[in-house]
Amino acid sequence: MEEQLFYMSKEYFQAADLVLTTCIEDNGDKKADKLCLPCMFLINHGIELSLKAINIYLCYLLQEENDKLCHNLQNLVMSTINRLNRLKDSYVNMFGAKEFDKYIIGIELVKNFIDNIYENTKDMSFTRYPFDKEYDPMYYLLDDDCKTVNMELLDEQFNYVRDMLDKTFCFIDEIKSSAKAELS
Repeated sequence: MEEQLFYMSKEYFQAADLVLTTCIEDNGDKKADKLCLPCMFLINHGIELSLKAINIYLCYLLQEENDKLCHNLQNLVMSTINRLNRLKDSYVNMFGAKEFDKYIIGIELVKNFIDNIYENTKDMSFTRYPFDKEYDPMYYLLDDDCKTVNMELLDEQFNYVRDMLDKTFCFIDEIKSSAKAELS
């Protein structure tokens, strides 16, 4: 299950990368204005799927019941950080504290990316709908000041987030393989 979630997250990330690259290479027709929200949706959903996949692995290794994972990225990333810290306590002798700290810090930087999004909206459906649950217009439709997204900066941050999630997933997969080998 976690492998399928992670594979699907890579597909969303690949689509986001394609959109970002297209917008950055040539935005003479202002396509970035039209594709920014769909691109953010792809990135956010890819992050959600990655964090869910990582959390499922962590639950397995920590022998915790796999809780129903929400759609809230802030809750998912905090669960990931908390579980990584608990996993560190269990496997520090096998992999070393510095190795774990590298991934914990990486996921904390992913959290910073997510927090930055939440600073601009409290309703993550902003990438899917022009209105909130009460049918009030989303923040970006309320004033004449155009909200802008620096696509180059988004691309840079996105690549880092994707890389950290990928490396963390692979590290946890390595721990899972080592744990299985020890049991054999």
